[in-house]
Amino acid sequence: MKKVLSFLIILVLLLALYGCESTNKTKITYQVNFVANAGGYISGANNQIVQKGGTSEVVKAIPDEGYEFTSWSDGVKDAKRVIDNIEENINVVANFKKIVYEYPSIYIITENFTKVTSKEEYVKCVVTVDDNKNPEYDMFRVTARIRGRGNSTWDKPKKPYKLKFDQKVDLFGNGASKTWTLIANYVDPSLMRNYLAYTIGAQMDDLHFTTTTQFANVYMNGDYQGLYLICEQIETGKNRVEINDKLDGDVSFLVELDQRILDEGKTEGLDYFYVNGQPYGIKAPDTEDEGFTRDYCTKIKNYLDNALNTVHNKTFSEVEAILDVNSFADGYIIHELFSSIDVNFSSWYMYKDKNGKLTNGPIWDFDISAGNCDYNDQARFNDRLFANVNTWYKYLLRHQEFVQIVRDKLVKYHDMILFTIDYEVTEAMKYRSFFEDNFQKWKILGKYEWPNPPEIVNIKTWEGQVNYAKNWLFKKLNYMKKYYLQNN
Repeated sequence: MKKVLSFLIILVLLLALYGCESTNKTKITYQVNFVANAGGYISGANNQIVQKGGTSEVVKAIPDEGYEFTSWSDGVKDAKRVIDNIEENINVVANFKKIVYEYPSIYIITENFTKVTSKEEYVKCVVTVDDNKNPEYDMFRVTARIRGRGNSTWDKPKKPYKLKFDQKVDLFGNGASKTWTLIANYVDPSLMRNYLAYTIGAQMDDLHFTTTTQFANVYMNGDYQGLYLICEQIETGKNRVEINDKLDGDVSFLVELDQRILDEGKTEGLDYFYVNGQPYGIKAPDTEDEGFTRDYCTKIKNYLDNALNTVHNKTFSEVEAILDVNSFADGYIIHELFSSIDVNFSSWYMYKDKNGKLTNGPIWDFDISAGNCDYNDQARFNDRLFANVNTWYKYLLRHQEFVQIVRDKLVKYHDMILFTIDYEVTEAMKYRSFFEDNFQKWKILGKYEWPNPPEIVNIKTWEGQVNYAKNWLFKKLNYMKKYYLQNN
């Protein structure tokens, strides 16, 4: 009996001890603290008690206005945070930084402080880039050459430039290249038309290359020149129009519809040719290459003659066989949206890769657009079509299959276009002082500069100019929607 009693007592003690240990195990907990540094706060439970091996509640690091979240103290980049399998006390800190609303500055010092007075002759220079917002793009005294560029804009007080570096450089993370353009946008008192066109174009499905853009303050030999738009040069190569433009094998090329080439001393049948009475300049291959001949120029001309004849006279299936029709639909939509005055005159590009189809693009030159024109009412007002004056678009739009592609793309792009315009204008307002500095240098607001119409001349503030361009584009998009979607 005593043995049985002793056994029962031991059993009870063992069970009690086991129960205590089990209870103690479930009570092992850890403190998890989510802390916010200056510039933000934690959404969710900052201080949590979590059982061993458990998972924290979800929290999120929220930046204050004017700040952005960078990372947690342990390197995690996602602002939303949950921690699994907790085996110790944990403290993680959310880090924030003040958003720098500052455009980069480009400092150009020419050799012997020589003035840039020519569009043909380069001047040697060194280039320094100071980008406080993204210091990884800084450069110091990189060797280059600079010359003027542009057509009617070259005659304006604020000059556009072409920079050609001695070695490829990656300006602002947009891909390494030797050649870059500094767009003055002098006759666009919003300074935004080119920027908006390229930003929208970059989001379209079938514009296979659209220049990137970056606003920057430009200084020449110590003198402030204004706020410029930095863009890639329209050319072939990596990070540009990526085609094989060697002279062997199947014909390949980049051409520009360009009425102004007739005044540039170029040679017909070598540097340019006519299709349907319009001159097309050859941008690639290089017509100055010793291997380039008149025969190759003729091959390009004959190809385009045949392509336009196909668009004009053949079935749509035959058109699709030689044209990238989706690229032409995207090109038409962006030019129609902006009523780009040059759409059938100059700065309108096509290219073809070896064994490839004729492709529309890249898009270029929108400073005289979105109502900024006093000599053509079709382009000036946003309650009518304009881009269909382009010969290629005009003939393509006679094919109902192409019209349907345009309709489908308008449906797809409609909300993107509205959002992009609204978002980019809102963002630009955060940099207001840089735009206003430009107009302290160039006092054109409220004054006539060719080809500003009266309704633009009457707007005396930069903010007013931007809102005018924004509302003009909204109304034109609505007109396009009604014309192509509701009336058909």
